Order: sequence, then C-alpha cells, then structure tokens
Amino acid sequence: MRNTIGNAFPQLIEACEAPVMDTSSAALLCLSGLVREQGFKTVLSGEVADEGLAGYPWFKTNRIMSLLDHGEFRPSNIIRRMVGKVTGRDESWAEASRHQSLIGGAPAMSDFYGLLKKGRRIFYSDTMWDEIDGHLPYEDLKLDLDKMKRWDPLNQSLYFGYKTILPGLPMNQKGERLTDYLNRVKSLKRQLCTSIALQLAETIAALVDYPRLLSAIELDDFAVSLDQGKFLKVRLTDFGFEREETPKGDMQLALQWVRAVRAIHQRILDGRGVPTTLAEMGRTNDHGNVFNGLLKRIEHQSGAQAARILKGLKPHVLSASGLSESALNYLDPEFRSINRQSDAPVGPLQTLIMEGDKYKETFAARFTPIIDRSCFSFSPFRPLARLKSQHDDARENDSANAKAALVTLTILPP
Repeated sequence: MRNTIGNAFPQLIEACEAPVMDTSSAALLCLSGLVREQGFKTVLSGEVADEGLAGYPWFKTNRIMSLLDHGEFRPSNIIRRMVGKVTGRDESWAEASRHQSLIGGAPAMSDFYGLLKKGRRIFYSDTMWDEIDGHLPYEDLKLDLDKMKRWDPLNQSLYFGYKTILPGLPMNQKGERLTDYLNRVKSLKRQLCTSIALQLAETIAALVDYPRLLSAIELDDFAVSLDQGKFLKVRLTDFGFEREETPKGDMQLALQWVRAVRAIHQRILDGRGVPTTLAEMGRTNDHGNVFNGLLKRIEHQSGAQAARILKGLKPHVLSASGLSESALNYLDPEFRSINRQSDAPVGPLQTLIMEGDKYKETFAARFTPIIDRSCFSFSPFRPLARLKSQHDDARENDSANAKAALVTLTILPP
C-alpha cells in the first residue's frame, strides 16, 4: 500500500495542479481509479466534512480551552498568546492582540495552525519579511466581527474555516481567478472561449434552484485551473458567505447571468478585457443576436419561466459559437485543451513557488526548461526539462541521447 500511494504522487501532482502534502489525496486518487474501472463516473465522498462539520481534533481542544473562560475574563487567550510567543517569530503581545482582534478571538483552527508559525523561521527569507512589512492576511478577510460576537464559539470557528480553509485549500488550492485570467490572456481560440462560457453556464444552471446562493455569487468566486496539465476547467471556489444577503428574483438573476455569459463569450472572441463584476456586465453594449434575443424573452416571462430559460442556457452558448448540441464534439476533453503555455492559468501557489529565488537557482543549475511543449502537459508542477550535463554532451543530431536527457520533474512540498 505504501508503494501504491508513493507511486501515485507524480500523477496526483499533475491532477491537483499543486504540490500535495497529504497522503490521503493519493489514496483518494487510487480509489477514483478503482471506481472508474468498475464503470462508474460519480460517487459521493466525505471530503471536507471535517472542516464543514467540526470533525477535527482542534475543535475539541478549543472547546476545552473555552471552559477556562468566564465572560470577558479569558485565560485561554493568555495561554494561546504564550504558545504563539514560543512558536512564532518574535511576535509581541501587541501583535498577538492585533491578530486576535482581526479574527474575532481564537477560532478553533488557529490553535493548531498557530503552531505552524515556527516554519516561517525556516522558509521565509529576510526579503520575504520585508515584503510582508507587518501585513496580516486576516486583514483581507473583512469578517463581520459584530455579528460573530453573537454566535456560539463553535459557529465562530466554523465560519472562520468557511472563509479560510474551504476556499483556500480543498476548493481553490490551484488556479487563477476567472476575471484575472480572462483579462490577462484576452485572446483565446474559439473552442476555449466556448468551453469557458459553457462551463460557467452549466454551473449557473445547477444553482438555479438555490436562488439565495446564486444571488450571493460574483464572478470573482470562479477560478480557472488545468485538468491533467492541459484541459481548462472553470470551478466555483467561493459562495459569497461574507457578503450582505441581497435576495434577487428569478427574472433578475436570469438577466444578470445571461448578460455575464454573453459579455464573457463575446469579449473573449473579440480579444477585449472582461468586466470584473456582474454590475459592470449589465452595462456592456455587446451585440450578440442569440443572447440579446434571449434577454428580450426573459424580460417578458414570469420568474419561473425565466429560471427555466437560465437552466437551458447551454444550447444558446453553442448556437452563439456556431455549434450544434447534437454534434457532441464539445464533450470531448480535447475541446478544452490548451496548446500554448501562455494560455495556462497562473495560480497563487504557482507564483509563490516559481518566483522564489531558491527554485530558480536550483532549476537553472541543473535543468533547461522545454518551452515548446505542445504535445506534453503544461502543468507547472510537473515541468518537462532537459538535464544540462547530458544536453551539453549530446550531439544535436543524436536524437537518442537528446531524448534520454529529457526528464519530467515532480514538485513536492518541503
């Protein structure tokens, strides 16, 4: 079993598009292979249940620690700050207080992940500390602290996890925000443009029966990643839980998301930038007969009929691209495959690793990257390269030696 999990890691890195430290992910990949061998394509699993339903041990230790508290007198926080002082990087009491003030106290997982601060001494360079310049990532969360104060500590911890762990690791450990990707790449071949619009339409259609959830979602909640190193995948990575709830009617939701799909589809084809919010999508003047006709229909329908139209958006995307739903070629994985490195999404983890001086020095010392990889994977965590020593000794016309010098690297976490 140990060899099975170890041998699965290269494929796992490519499938996840990120370095993976948890061996359970390799076991899940092996399980998925067995399920597929049995002729099944979809199964239900318990992934992320521990984060969502308080299954981890730190929820229990947090509850035990809270038993020490009475009203505003919270000796548990003093213990936490003492632990943070020991394991952190010279964190002052003032900094610890600021830290807790930003997250509404001490959510359960902060007890555990606070211990990981010790690793920063090893992996953070002086330049990294200078760049951070005292900034705490919790400042970017914009938690509703007044509302959190009224909740039970368990609910506070769960909410904190929904805002950090869920969108940060299981759901979005890879990929690039959809709007960032489209504004960076801009020009995509027609089938990729159609694929992105189709995947967005399919996700929206699946959420039509949950209008409160669909009302909370913004374009920034979608990300683009690679499957198997070459197939573009659009996924929903956040659910807008932190936003004020503003319920919308079925007709309003239908108009909003049809406009969004129209703008994305048309502007990619034209090589133009994409608005970053749904409100801006509604102000665009893109002309697309298929979508414009659909919008006019929605305006004259009841809410229930508008919802049905939104559920059936996919054929209209295909029609706007000059494709037929009966052709089924859009179902082929190659339909969403990229053939240029520049079309690959650039996720935050990729940027953090690839832009590091240590990675550049190590890679440059031993390998020459293969830039033109149209027939290979474009995964940044499974790069194709040539060993420098072998390449220097091989004659240019000696294809056997040149082929032997090719290696596929697998990047694992430290």
